[in-house]
Amino acid sequence: MNITNHEKHRSNISILYAEYDESNYFNQAVFKSFFTQVHSSNGLEDTLNKFHNFKDINNTYFDVVILDNRLGLDICNKLRNTNKSQQIIIQIGLDNNKNLSDFYINGFDNFLYEPLSKASIEKSIYSAAEKIEYLNQLTRAKEEQNKEITGIVSKYENKLHDSERKLEERSSFFASMSHEIRTPMNAIIGLSQVLTEDKSLNKNQLETAKTINRSSNMLLEIINDILDFSKMEAGKLSLEKTSFDLNMILSYVADMTSLKAKEKGIYLTFDINHNIGKNYLGDSLRISQILLNLVSNAIKFTQKGGVILSIRTIDLDNGKSTIEFEVKDTGIGLSEEALLKLFQNYTQASDDTSRKYGGTGLGLTITKQLVELMRGKIWVDSVEGEGSSFFVNIKLDTDKEKRNYRLPSRDIMNMQVMIIDSDLNSRESLTNLIEYFRMPVKGSSNLDEAIRLLNEDKYDILFVDKYMYKSIDVNKYKLNKKCHVILIDDWKNILNNDGTDYDVVDEVLKKPFQQQMIFEILSRLYSINGIQNSELTQVDKFNKEDLLALGEHTILVAEDNLINQKVMSGLLSGTNLKLIFADDGQKALDALKENPQKYELIFMDINMPNLDGYMATQIIRQNTLYDNISIIGLSGHSSEEDLKKAKDVGMQDYIVKPIDVEILHSMLIKHIKNN
Repeated sequence: MNITNHEKHRSNISILYAEYDESNYFNQAVFKSFFTQVHSSNGLEDTLNKFHNFKDINNTYFDVVILDNRLGLDICNKLRNTNKSQQIIIQIGLDNNKNLSDFYINGFDNFLYEPLSKASIEKSIYSAAEKIEYLNQLTRAKEEQNKEITGIVSKYENKLHDSERKLEERSSFFASMSHEIRTPMNAIIGLSQVLTEDKSLNKNQLETAKTINRSSNMLLEIINDILDFSKMEAGKLSLEKTSFDLNMILSYVADMTSLKAKEKGIYLTFDINHNIGKNYLGDSLRISQILLNLVSNAIKFTQKGGVILSIRTIDLDNGKSTIEFEVKDTGIGLSEEALLKLFQNYTQASDDTSRKYGGTGLGLTITKQLVELMRGKIWVDSVEGEGSSFFVNIKLDTDKEKRNYRLPSRDIMNMQVMIIDSDLNSRESLTNLIEYFRMPVKGSSNLDEAIRLLNEDKYDILFVDKYMYKSIDVNKYKLNKKCHVILIDDWKNILNNDGTDYDVVDEVLKKPFQQQMIFEILSRLYSINGIQNSELTQVDKFNKEDLLALGEHTILVAEDNLINQKVMSGLLSGTNLKLIFADDGQKALDALKENPQKYELIFMDINMPNLDGYMATQIIRQNTLYDNISIIGLSGHSSEEDLKKAKDVGMQDYIVKPIDVEILHSMLIKHIKNN
């Protein structure tokens, strides 16, 4: 069989489709619509008979045998024992996905999942066909060589091919499992999130719901680590190169880690050098992942003191900046023995550490591989019992098309600034950020000194730590000096929760600080005009009150899983958004035809029976009547190929399951117009 492209596959490849019983004529029809040589059988005996009869008649075996997994492992072994090169694909039914590990362990690891789609069928069949072609080519090559050379080539090429095949197919297996895992995780995380917002729960019930939600999110992090690691092992993880704002990454890291630092009573500070720019070109997602891993680890292993993330430019050459990130903690530190095996797979400092702090031991391994994928370096300095410093150097292109922060008025730059903060690290970080704008700054961490300085001079802007604010008559000073007052608060705190009067406060600045935050505050205080919205706004976070402000809208949700429908309903309960559910893509099309003007937004699940989300979207986009309807994809798959395909078929956005409620809210705000 000389197969050079997919069209030849369709006509040349012979397939035996072995069903468990006669109940699934639909699958037969699907296969026969794509391939011309498809034979079918029912049950064990019929399958074995047709397998041997085909050999007797054609003097060759089927190229590919597709087996219903309910037929079991024994028949797979019988076929492979009869024909050692037999290509076997295991078909997994929607409700019959048991014992997959038995197949995988025994070398039968080409899986095809229902509901069947053209893409999944072609991927499995053509993968098998390419292996057949490779084996044929290898056989012809061996015939042209003498026996001794043939033996050597066979030994080492087969080993190499087998290793590559197993690595590739393991990656494919994990990618398929990703969707299977994320579907129930979406239900657990989504419904537990709904319960945390249920005001009818008593205190114990609410705490239980929060525990389930926290634990399921921790489980998802572990799953993501494992899936990322499998992609890296298979060489399937690629990098993007897009423009990004470094401060958006810092905001994300603060969002994800500050609450944990606050709960432990330790500080988290960002120390950003003046030579750091605003916009760079690179993979912001992977840089975020690196910093999040390092900062989260530092917080996890620190019981007192705190964590400082320092960022500086150590080299600038022809538009390329070498950025050094340092994450320094005052935690448990590392022994010399632990340092030697730190970046190895599945390792932590010790067994005691693993039991006490948990984790997969993959975080630093993934971080190291991401850094090296960017052609960067990572290393650590540590003293046991005194803390650690992790260093990452990566080279990024500077985005010359976007300017750095710039205040338009010298009058603003001449404003006198006073910082009153008992936390020395916090005060130094804030001083550094304000001095970036060349504004004169004085600071104090001592109450008596702060009062003396306030009495001696006039300050235009007063930054006051929340805990020192209560001991200073800020109201009187503001009335006499006509200054602006900015309160320094913890990241997740809310004003007026402690009985203190904050009426004179003009702005609130949350720890840890970054340049964008200072720029936004100055811009608002002095009504700076002519500045791009993208420069003034961080990643917005919305809640149900923001959704209420949208007014009444009807949203079509194409989702075949009833539990996921309940999750979506629960996450959007208490809003004015009405959800209409369709169990598959065809029913979604039918709903649109009945009332084309009814819907402004469609949530479209990718994997649905009868008509999947990709095909349904393509059909919708062919009708100009639906041009004003936004479509947001929903899927457990998160690869770049999946995201690109969603855009290509006409989806405006894409949400990866389990659904993050903040992302869901932001998507709704983005795509629905206010009434």
